[in-house]
Amino acid sequence: MYPRPVTHIRQIEITSRCNLRCVYCTSPNLGRPKVDMTEEIFQKVLDLAARWMKGGTQDRISLCGIGEPTIHPQFIQFLRLAREKLPEGILDVTTNGVKFTAEMARTLADCNIFLGISMHRPEIAGRAAFLAEQYGVAFKSHCDPVMTPTNWAGQVEWRMGVEKYPCPWLRQGGIMVMADGRITTCCFDSTGEGVVGTIDDAMWLVKPWQLCKTCHQFP
Repeated sequence: MYPRPVTHIRQIEITSRCNLRCVYCTSPNLGRPKVDMTEEIFQKVLDLAARWMKGGTQDRISLCGIGEPTIHPQFIQFLRLAREKLPEGILDVTTNGVKFTAEMARTLADCNIFLGISMHRPEIAGRAAFLAEQYGVAFKSHCDPVMTPTNWAGQVEWRMGVEKYPCPWLRQGGIMVMADGRITTCCFDSTGEGVVGTIDDAMWLVKPWQLCKTCHQFP
């Protein structure tokens, strides 16, 4: 069954930095550099995603990872680049809403990019929802730490509220491109220990790794 070839990009982590220190997240103690993705790397990732979309193994992609995408200095430009390169792709991005602006909402609407809003603090994140509604952005608010809590495969002290289920990343050959251009096969990879290569490599393979042993998903 494993290793399996990679078939699609599930997430593009345009930044590994965050402007919050939520206790239920690995971001405050991230075990790898907190950096912004360069435009050069972003273009390479989009080129790869475009090829996979043309080949039929990819149809959607998330423009976020373990970090707050709206604090990337080229966030709005990256949204437009993604839509230009992936005109038929289903695109989404998730934010905590702290730095969300009307210009961002307008750009998301223009580019037809779905927005997820984490309601960590309703009095703050609620403004992002109001702006999304005002500018006609398709969006959904959520409170995962309460409704579907997870301890990030044992990396944080937080209660678990989800049942075990098959890991779609491993079973379908998905990857996340980290902000520094490295490739990991796990959305919970806060340290980079699951890295299988870089965006400049020709091919990657997915297989279970150390964090799979403590994860609520199974290979």
